[in-house]
Amino acid sequence: MSSFKKSLIISSFLFSPTTFADYYGRFISGGFLSKEVFRNSQTDRYNDVSILSQRLFVNFDRILGSSSEFTVDIRDKHNFFEKLDNERLQLTGKNHLQVHQLQFHKTQSKGINYSLGRFSIIEAGSNYTDGLDFGFNNKKAGSTTKYSLFYGLNPEVNDGPESRLNVDSKRYGGYFVYENKGSEWKNYFYSTTAFVKETFKSETDRSYVYSNIMSQSVSGDTFSSLLYLDLVPSTYIQNLWMTYSSVFKNQYKLRTSLSTIDSVHYFRQRDVRETLASSRYHQASFSLRSPTHYNTASYETKLSGGKREIDNKSMTELKFASYLPRFIADDFSGTLRTGVRKNFISNDFMLGAGFLQTNTQREFSFNQDFQFEKEDQKKLNIVSITEGSYSRFFSRSLFGVFSLQNIYDSNVSIFSVLFKLSYRFGSGGQAPIRDGAAPMGSL
Repeated sequence: MSSFKKSLIISSFLFSPTTFADYYGRFISGGFLSKEVFRNSQTDRYNDVSILSQRLFVNFDRILGSSSEFTVDIRDKHNFFEKLDNERLQLTGKNHLQVHQLQFHKTQSKGINYSLGRFSIIEAGSNYTDGLDFGFNNKKAGSTTKYSLFYGLNPEVNDGPESRLNVDSKRYGGYFVYENKGSEWKNYFYSTTAFVKETFKSETDRSYVYSNIMSQSVSGDTFSSLLYLDLVPSTYIQNLWMTYSSVFKNQYKLRTSLSTIDSVHYFRQRDVRETLASSRYHQASFSLRSPTHYNTASYETKLSGGKREIDNKSMTELKFASYLPRFIADDFSGTLRTGVRKNFISNDFMLGAGFLQTNTQREFSFNQDFQFEKEDQKKLNIVSITEGSYSRFFSRSLFGVFSLQNIYDSNVSIFSVLFKLSYRFGSGGQAPIRDGAAPMGSL
């Protein structure tokens, strides 16, 4: 019997009113269409993508007594939801449903808790496994500590979108979590540290340390970090993100960030028009934003610099932006932006504007950007990026998004459409309207 049929049988059983006290979930259906044309090429002129995808997520509380839950997450193999540009454009082939998560979780007396099935271990870097996670919780005066060990087969294929059982691969490890909410709601600290080992046919395939830290003080200072430290074949930082923000004089907001990413993540987040090979990449940024008020314009200056390891090409960028609340009417806001950039292979000038109209039921945004790119010994390349998105709550349960993006320069044109309907059911609350809307530049 297939995993999908098994999940449907289990779900049908759990929907019996006598077996659970509460449930919530959502069903998502949508599509992503992209037409890419290389106008100056006689071969490989077109690169079109057409993906339709479905997703069902259901969570049942108090299945077998109190403090227990059962989660089912069924998705298409090629799932475009929440994907980044380049990753989404790689989704090709015939779709079929597969079990992404099938988890039973139980918290017993004396802080003992365990999870069984197929699930993601967020505290260990959101890695999926088919197995068991067993740990202990201890709560004292606003603070919580958790110790846990896990072991299972590896259902994840690192170079593709599928999640399938891999009997030759195993993943195991442990993690420690500490959380303190403090005496005031603005004072918060969270940290998790995990050791994870992956084997393939008894050989060590990967061994790494994962760390995630988040903190916020009463004064408004925040710090966050996310680290993957690989230990095989040698000790090195695979991915690292660090961000610190502070408010001084109770008005101006200062934000600094550092990051190091590997070539895989670089490929996922790079511009869809970039032709350079993927590379390990390091970047630092600094931004300063003026006071933000309901009816007063604010301004932001941002300076960024980065370097690729594979060819030592560098990037330096200086951006200016103004935010105009209550533009034209109370429910309208606008932005103006400009900047200069010494890109890896070109010198760029950027100019853009946008507006946002929103209320409790809908949101409409439109952005128009131009980039003037000059490479050595080449003509000026003018890039136009047009984006529009409409999001709406048709009811408390039904939410829809429709987004368009058109990128056009002297070499290529890329037109993309994203549409999605999300139906929420059960006892879950209504999410903010931004939940599920396509972010600017990541259609």
